[in-house]
Amino acid sequence: MIIRLFKLTIALVLFRAGPEEMPFSLPVTRALAALAVATSTLLMLPFVPFPLAIAAGIGGVGGIAFFTQALLRIRKQEPRLLQTLAAQYAVGSLFAVLLYPAFVAMAPYVLEMMKNPNALSDLESGKMAAPSAGLVSFIADLLLLWNLVVSVRINRAAAELSSPLGWLLTLASLFVVMSFVTMAQVIVFPLVK
Repeated sequence: MIIRLFKLTIALVLFRAGPEEMPFSLPVTRALAALAVATSTLLMLPFVPFPLAIAAGIGGVGGIAFFTQALLRIRKQEPRLLQTLAAQYAVGSLFAVLLYPAFVAMAPYVLEMMKNPNALSDLESGKMAAPSAGLVSFIADLLLLWNLVVSVRINRAAAELSSPLGWLLTLASLFVVMSFVTMAQVIVFPLVK
């Protein structure tokens, strides 16, 4: 089953499959949700303490579930929920793993810029070296854009949306997901010392 899910995820990412090909299974969707929390947590660890990273993972998975259920309910396609969530969680997990090396490479520069108000000018003037930051950032941007395109395709197929509406609603979903991530991190923030 794991190999089949991995192959389906690769097919989704390469635009050779749709969310309807994911298994209609609550245990599989739950397992992929747990995987999405784990990979999102891993992705955030270079930037934030563990409690905030896991809160971001849980908030992100919750935001995706909230948005997807609302979208499918409005479009009267609720029976597609488990497969759509499975597709979104599997694809998101794969992209999180692919993005991890880029995030690790960028983390020291991002953290330095957060601590030092002059870091950006130091980076521009050459006082702070970042030889591969441009390439790493470009690769991360390409992966994030690819992830967005795949998410649009999943939402369009699941909710039977036109292309412009699919893009609009998927972009709106980013705000919903970020709201859930922010709420989760605000709740957990007192635990961080």
